[in-house]
Amino acid sequence: SVVGAYSSFDVNLMMQNLLSHIEDNEKANNHNKITSKDKIVFGHPTIGKSYLKQKGNNEFITLDDDYADEVNAFVDVNRGSETRQEYKGRKPKEYNQFMLNLFDRLKIQAQKEGKKLFVSNTNILKERMSEFDKVITMPKDEFKKRFDARGTTYGFEDWKSDIDATVAKVDPSKVITTTGYLSDLLPVSTPTTSGNITK
Repeated sequence: SVVGAYSSFDVNLMMQNLLSHIEDNEKANNHNKITSKDKIVFGHPTIGKSYLKQKGNNEFITLDDDYADEVNAFVDVNRGSETRQEYKGRKPKEYNQFMLNLFDRLKIQAQKEGKKLFVSNTNILKERMSEFDKVITMPKDEFKKRFDARGTTYGFEDWKSDIDATVAKVDPSKVITTTGYLSDLLPVSTPTTSGNITK
């Protein structure tokens, strides 16, 4: 028999090698995905955070969607004759401080609720880089397609340059570069017998 041609030592060694290979593949795959251990994530603008929120995904908190009213109220009080995007793009000190304070508050809330926190504000990533578990980015040409599809007209080149320069300073083991969407990167949720969602 074929099995008889191998000693038990050879079979054990082959099994160890196979298991090691499987573990290496899982590690490599998890590097390119958000895992259940990743609690604070930078999600590149247009990655699909708002889309998932609109579809009813309540497993994560975003500054952009869940706190849009609070952010817009602050911006509206401070922007003068500028549009919201012009004001944000100028990155005034009071706006940056407001966003950092909101980030600090939402980190605590996300932890209490057992949710992930997604952030797309580049200044928060710059100021609190070490606190991020993963950073999702995308190539410039893909962002441009999505940017144009939204009908956006403000500062593409400066915005993308700022994002890329910031992401370049992040530990490469935390960075996921994709042309896909957030839904492709999240852990798959499976229902349990009690009806609760687990990861």
